[in-house]
Amino acid sequence: MADFMPQPFKGMPLSFDYKYLEDDDVLYVKRKTKEIRSLNRGKGTRVYGRDVFAIGAILLDVRSKIPTQELFDAWREQEAQITESIAWTYTRVTRAFEHAASKLGNVPCTVLYELTLPSYPQPFLERILSGLYVPSLEEVRRMREHKRASASADQANESPARSHNDVIQNISDQITLAIQQQLHALPLTEKEGEIADLQGKVQSLTENYNTTIRELEIANESLIEKDKEITEKDTKIEKLEEDNAKLSKEKGYLLDKCRVDSDKLNRLIMTMKQICGEN
Repeated sequence: MADFMPQPFKGMPLSFDYKYLEDDDVLYVKRKTKEIRSLNRGKGTRVYGRDVFAIGAILLDVRSKIPTQELFDAWREQEAQITESIAWTYTRVTRAFEHAASKLGNVPCTVLYELTLPSYPQPFLERILSGLYVPSLEEVRRMREHKRASASADQANESPARSHNDVIQNISDQITLAIQQQLHALPLTEKEGEIADLQGKVQSLTENYNTTIRELEIANESLIEKDKEITEKDTKIEKLEEDNAKLSKEKGYLLDKCRVDSDKLNRLIMTMKQICGEN
């Protein structure tokens, strides 16, 4: 039976302990921890699909065994020794392409992540997922930018207002034709009431359609902005990982220097005490 998991103080990291897991899950998670450590080759090593999917599957599996997100994050950092950004990337790729994992083993992780972003031509994507072709990261990015540029050009060349008005007019014409057909089938005394009722329906349908079109335009603009944000964040993540590696190196250097300075200070204090004792 799992022990009660205390809540850490605000700002303090949670320390992972296997006692917080169910008894039946402890050995399983420990085994998966060893597997993920053996697969994770660390910074500076190029990672390919075979390891990405293996690690991503383990992360998703272990998450189902750990009761809270906070405890899972603690396990990921302290036991699996994988950063949050790398874990996020591997699980994203695994969810997107798990169905084709056996054919993407030789595709670099950076390329697989790029392919999870929108705006790729379907034939290009299918060729890669078939396992017949392994593109470079630069080629993948060029293809996505080309597709996005083409889509933007197509949108700029169209007249959305005219297109929407044509559709509205077509709907209006169809409804008008239906009204005329119904009028011919009605007694003369009932026509005025039916005309007013049908005209009201035409007006309501037209307003609803216009509202839907506006909502679609807003949603499309939002998706384009989010796509830009994701691309920018991906670039920032790569930069942050590089900066983190440099900071870790500097931190180790400073810690060593602090230890040396501390030893010097302790020796100086001992010398001063001896001098004071002699006096």
